[in-house]
Amino acid sequence: MKLIKRVKGLKDFYLHRGQEVRIYKDKICVGDKELKAEPDDDFFEENGNLTKHKLGKSGIHMLYNDGVFEEEKLRYFDAIYFAPDVYYSSKDEEGLSRFSFVENGTEYLFEIESEKSLSRIEYNPGNSVLMIPTSGDRQLLFYTKTGERLWVYDEEEVVKGTELKIVRFPSVVDDVVVIISRIITEGIYKAQGFKIR
Repeated sequence: MKLIKRVKGLKDFYLHRGQEVRIYKDKICVGDKELKAEPDDDFFEENGNLTKHKLGKSGIHMLYNDGVFEEEKLRYFDAIYFAPDVYYSSKDEEGLSRFSFVENGTEYLFEIESEKSLSRIEYNPGNSVLMIPTSGDRQLLFYTKTGERLWVYDEEEVVKGTELKIVRFPSVVDDVVVIISRIITEGIYKAQGFKIR
């Protein structure tokens, strides 16, 4: 195996749209572009998007675009996730979870009343389906963008007391949802596919 190069002093490393992202204590390099970084800057790469925010603070995330981090202020500030042409944010208030996202310039707001706290959502634009895990990662709720509930997937215990949870966020391939779960105590994985409708 041939060593291409060795880089020293990195705090973190990502690949962003085919470019190296090298994060140091005082700077970040994206491809051949170099930007200054502060000690409390936190960088994250997901779904082909690179973001920056301040550690321990919420409310403002900056999205990397053509050599600069652009400021994005969102309606709800507890959590935020980026994807191409879509952003998500959520806030839980006494049994009410709100999810806002923008798709192709149109903003949508989605509210769910539930006793369970809900985790990060996944949205599949091709099928207009929201997949919402509960905090225990045992249940997934499936909705259309308009709020119609399609179905609920609930991962059941194999044997009483066996810890079993969904370990991969679901993927949609054509009209099939792929769910991967794991029996923690046994180290056994299982994959299942469900037609969305």
